[in-house]
Amino acid sequence: MVASVIMNMYKSTDDNGTLFINGWGIKPEETSSFPRFYKCTMSWDLSKALDIAGQASELCSGLFALGEYCVQTDRDVSVMPDPYSIDDEISEAVIPAWEMFFDGFDYESISSDELEMIAQQRLGGNENAYNTFIFARRLFTAVKLGAPRMVIDCLVYDLARCFALTKACEDMVCLDLINDTFDSKTQSMGEFSPGDIKSVLKLICDDCTIMPDAEMGRTLLINMIYSTRRLDLYRQSKIPGRAADILLGTLEKHERKIIEELYGLNDGVRKSAERVAAEMCLPTDAVKYYKAAAICKLRHPSRTRILEKQLTCELHG
Repeated sequence: MVASVIMNMYKSTDDNGTLFINGWGIKPEETSSFPRFYKCTMSWDLSKALDIAGQASELCSGLFALGEYCVQTDRDVSVMPDPYSIDDEISEAVIPAWEMFFDGFDYESISSDELEMIAQQRLGGNENAYNTFIFARRLFTAVKLGAPRMVIDCLVYDLARCFALTKACEDMVCLDLINDTFDSKTQSMGEFSPGDIKSVLKLICDDCTIMPDAEMGRTLLINMIYSTRRLDLYRQSKIPGRAADILLGTLEKHERKIIEELYGLNDGVRKSAERVAAEMCLPTDAVKYYKAAAICKLRHPSRTRILEKQLTCELHG
């Protein structure tokens, strides 16, 4: 999985070395989805990406083995594992992982600034070195506690991304859909240009797992109706509440159902046309046709006026 995550990042990097990724929490209370995206300036080629993937895979394997070792021996991770009590093959993975992420400090007492300095020294990078150490600690803890595989896989995913960014990212700028403001004159948002916003919108549309909440579904629907790229409407989550219900109520029953399923308007789970087709026992082409017909209806002035009354900012202003 680790190599796959990193190689997908490499494939998603454009010819200019730009990679857009969805973000992660930066505050302790942020535990669900994050309305945050990063524009990363990457410096890597295929050979370097493969090397980074190999290093990350070895460290992840070491963290898994280290967690299991601490369970079996009831040994505290602050103490160096005894190489004589571990099989040579396992020891080759455990010791490097322990030396990288746990040797010489205690996560409970070290300050964030001190940890960031150690992380940068050991990993040899500035961007996300600290986060790499944090996710490594979380992965070790999850393995030690016997967390569900789904939880562990999510931590592996984040650790792999952070490690790749530490090793290959030269610069990062952030777009936060909650805090950044949209400039109607420049058509930019925060640090992101119109082209950047277009890339982020494509990222969200292509991956239904990014920001799986009803607010994002409504934002995407409004963007589709108005043929715009106003992702900042996400923070105005109350806009489409009752108005969306009234608007969708003007559609045929099957059209409304398909729009709700595609955009996750009820439960936040956006779905592909293929998945909706399978669940509704319809041909995929039929789902796409009904979607197109519904959007066409929703774009009629008599319907868009319903939404316009609810908007607190003008879409085209």
